[in-house]
Amino acid sequence: NVELTRAIAEHMGLTVEIVLSPWPEIIRDFENQTIDIIHGLFYSVARDEQINFSQPHTVINHTIVSRVGDPEYTNLEELAGLEIIVMEEDIMHDLAIDFGYADQLVLAETLEDVLQKLSEGTADCALVAQIPASFWIEKNKVKNLTVGNSSVLSPDYCYGTLEANDDLLMLFSEGLAALKSTGEYRAIYDRWLGVYEPTEMNFW
Repeated sequence: NVELTRAIAEHMGLTVEIVLSPWPEIIRDFENQTIDIIHGLFYSVARDEQINFSQPHTVINHTIVSRVGDPEYTNLEELAGLEIIVMEEDIMHDLAIDFGYADQLVLAETLEDVLQKLSEGTADCALVAQIPASFWIEKNKVKNLTVGNSSVLSPDYCYGTLEANDDLLMLFSEGLAALKSTGEYRAIYDRWLGVYEPTEMNFW
């Protein structure tokens, strides 16, 4: 996201300041208009009522993570009665509430916290984005978690602003389209946003 944002800013002649914070803080600062634009926001119909979205720059599968030796859950219906860890204010937090699981949720500030809590046995499973979860599990050498292969949600990943910053969103949308036309977006996507595990298939 950072590399993509910087590439768009350079192409459009914009000066940007990247702010990295726990997701609940980002949402609060965004609502207070301390942050002008979020460069990694999942689209939903409910969010679309208050937030304006750019065209998507990728689609991210979300799945269920469980501990090794526990059942591997493949759909949300199987989570009835279980304790579920989600990142606060994340799209999976919204989805779990919509599914009627509000009383079963354990909240965490970051994806890394979600996985740590699950690894320590705080809850039965977690709802997370698949590629970032795989990254953190490998980076932190977590041995007792397994990432599900079945996607429970595959939302568009976009830039988002409040209505007051529509002009800024238009610039980012234009910049994103320009990067796609030059091939620079594809290079960033292949490096950071594509399939996490390299393919074993060769040309022949």
